[in-house]
Amino acid sequence: MGKSLLKSQKLKQAVVLTLMFLIALGFMVPGFINAPLSNEDSGTYVEPRLCQTDADCYLTCDNVPLKVLCSQNLCFQNSCKEYSPYPFVENAVSFSLDVQADKTNVNLVTQPNNLFVTSESNTVKVHTYGLPLGVVLDRVGVSFINNCANIGTNSYCIPDWNITFLRNGNHSSLQSVALPTDSVKVLITKIES
Repeated sequence: MGKSLLKSQKLKQAVVLTLMFLIALGFMVPGFINAPLSNEDSGTYVEPRLCQTDADCYLTCDNVPLKVLCSQNLCFQNSCKEYSPYPFVENAVSFSLDVQADKTNVNLVTQPNNLFVTSESNTVKVHTYGLPLGVVLDRVGVSFINNCANIGTNSYCIPDWNITFLRNGNHSSLQSVALPTDSVKVLITKIES
């Protein structure tokens, strides 16, 4: 009976050691697979830069200034070699934007150092392609968070308020990527009870 107990303990130890080896191997294999092939690849990571406006994100590439989009307090491009999904273009997409909250027209406000989205009266100019409508509206002082439209210090939340987006006269959503060519209307109306 003593030999049987000794064999059982040795078998348990062998199983535990095998499992520990397999677990350690499982953590090491992905590191080998994703390891850089050369030392040059390991030094390409650039720390993200914090920003408040687009002007904080300027880069100088080959002695030429490069305008970079600032969104959610981070620069979209942090080095000259990095790809930017929203490059600055001189020929802006221009459209009229009317925001009406509780039957009152809202004045659009853009920060002076934001270069990609500018507004004058109710005309908005966007100097890039593919920027979602929600980001454009946020740049002119109208943000949408958790089913609420926030304009200045006022919040208009669903279900008490109806929020309608009209893009070129048709119903639209904030996730729409294509910018309008003619007009956008945001209507926020009180739901009658």
